[in-house]
Amino acid sequence: MVEVGFRVLAQRDLKRVVALTTVLEVNWIGLCIGFGGDQFELIGAFILVAHSLTTAAEFFSVECIYKRYQTRDIISLSGLASALPYLYWWVFIVVLITIGFPGSSLFTGKVLFLTTLAQVSGLFLLVFSIVLVLIVPLAFIRLWVPIWYGQTVWAKLVVDLSSKEMSLLAITCTGGFLLGLYPFMLF
Repeated sequence: MVEVGFRVLAQRDLKRVVALTTVLEVNWIGLCIGFGGDQFELIGAFILVAHSLTTAAEFFSVECIYKRYQTRDIISLSGLASALPYLYWWVFIVVLITIGFPGSSLFTGKVLFLTTLAQVSGLFLLVFSIVLVLIVPLAFIRLWVPIWYGQTVWAKLVVDLSSKEMSLLAITCTGGFLLGLYPFMLF
């Protein structure tokens, strides 16, 4: 999990970044299974559902970017906030859900996991708190900030999100927050 946090910083392809978040979350689910017990298995199932919503939104966001710029190369992308404001806001929300912003499904998953882990081991709690709450979210945000706020380098006009694309992002993002706010609807 720590390695994934650092590998995100070295990636140039946005689709590989999403794949790394999948690796991280599947490892997290594996830990729940490894720790065993009904509580960890329930948390693992919760994280699995949260992961599916989050990853769907991430892959769709990357596809929307690729559709407009014909690249997923992070170095080539810059100034999304000024060039495509609707796409920027939806990608921003997707990133907040992905890093486990309070109220999101992955935030609830982290809280459930860490509070249950506190009953098992204080050392594991410390390590996973640092990884899940600090290293990975900071690495992920550090990756997106230049894409969002860098100088707009695209001379051609690109079209912002269509209503169909906004609807699909709205559904996945709403699910990502509803599951975080009402986790017991899944349990």
